[in-house]
Amino acid sequence: MKEAFLHYVWANKLFNTDELHTASNESLSIISSGTFTGLDGPDFFNARILIGTQEWAGNVEIHINASDWYAHHHEVDQRYDNVILHVVWDNDTPVFRADGKEVTVFILKNYVDSDVLAKCNELFIRKPHFNCDQVISNVPSHIWMNWKEKLFLERLEEKIVPIQNLLAVTNNHWEHVFFCFLAKSFGLNANGEAFFDAVKNLPILSIYKQSQSLLQIEALLFGITGLLAEEQEVEDSYVKELKREWVFLKHKYNIEEQSAAVIRFFQLRPPNFPTIRLAQLSSWLFHHQIPVQTILTSNDLTYFYTLFDVRVSEYWETHYVFNKESKKQAKKVSKDFIDLVIINVVLPMQIAYKQSAAIDEYDVSEIIDLALKIKAEKNSIITLFEQYKVEVDNALDSQALVHLKKNYCDKDRCLECQIGKQYLKQK
Repeated sequence: MKEAFLHYVWANKLFNTDELHTASNESLSIISSGTFTGLDGPDFFNARILIGTQEWAGNVEIHINASDWYAHHHEVDQRYDNVILHVVWDNDTPVFRADGKEVTVFILKNYVDSDVLAKCNELFIRKPHFNCDQVISNVPSHIWMNWKEKLFLERLEEKIVPIQNLLAVTNNHWEHVFFCFLAKSFGLNANGEAFFDAVKNLPILSIYKQSQSLLQIEALLFGITGLLAEEQEVEDSYVKELKREWVFLKHKYNIEEQSAAVIRFFQLRPPNFPTIRLAQLSSWLFHHQIPVQTILTSNDLTYFYTLFDVRVSEYWETHYVFNKESKKQAKKVSKDFIDLVIINVVLPMQIAYKQSAAIDEYDVSEIIDLALKIKAEKNSIITLFEQYKVEVDNALDSQALVHLKKNYCDKDRCLECQIGKQYLKQK
């Protein structure tokens, strides 16, 4: 038995509402179940019920066992003083408020239809992929559309937490924060955290001051990540120049490099080598010295494709690593990679920027519209949903479904999911 099931049953009145009685055998009528909050405090606000001939307005608290009231210390929490009904599955103990008055109890299991309970138990039998595998392919498109949009915004809210944390540390230095998360995105899964940790300690103004020299920007990024500290038996002229510039800039700005041991090359395709990604990032910084607010306020997808359309410097066209020449290739940033930068950096930063304006209601429609224009990602989670005939047409869909799988399906939060609720409604 899960408390979320009781919330769902209460909110949707999935029980026999004829001739209800409290635990003390008083007649009970539900005028309004109240509004589920999902927050700390009572579960349902502003409920209206009739006990005997007396109408009550207030909050409803729901527990599996009545004794959970004490386990959660509600008896000493003033927020629970106006609970008008304690809805429980098992009434294992009387419950009293701080003032000594007993809380009226309604025992839900006496009224829940056995079919509804069987459906709930069936839903939580672990399946290979989805607990709702019998219904997921047949959920109406309008339910998916509304649920995906909510999931997409939830995922963005999750992504802005580390952004807000770094903003607090840097005293709202948007350029520095954007640069850190851009570096993380360029590092992908293999080297994202290492890039982020390295550039977090790099004064962004130092890059701006060296903005007229691509070699110096490269020296800063290769140097701060520790890649220039590696011993080289034979060094070409480019590497020697990089090292000279790094030694100079390191002392000028009092910078400490991180250990290159955290940088990964193993099992990466050469185009994703950290050297190539840092070279691309350096090139972007050299060619695009623009106010970050311009990026955080644009909703023009074409602008972003142009903005991040960068290629490496001449040396890296013929190298994947230092001192070892290879066949010449432009090594441009791909459109798929730009999509990932927009999804993982631009959109969360834009939400954080809107929230920083301290407006209670800020418009997210432009961010949603932008996500709808971006091609859906391809990964194992998306492939799985496609096998169940779930439509994945754009980045909003793919981000929403990744969030759904990781934060709902994998955690058995089926009763908080619109698809799980469809399962319970299925005849």
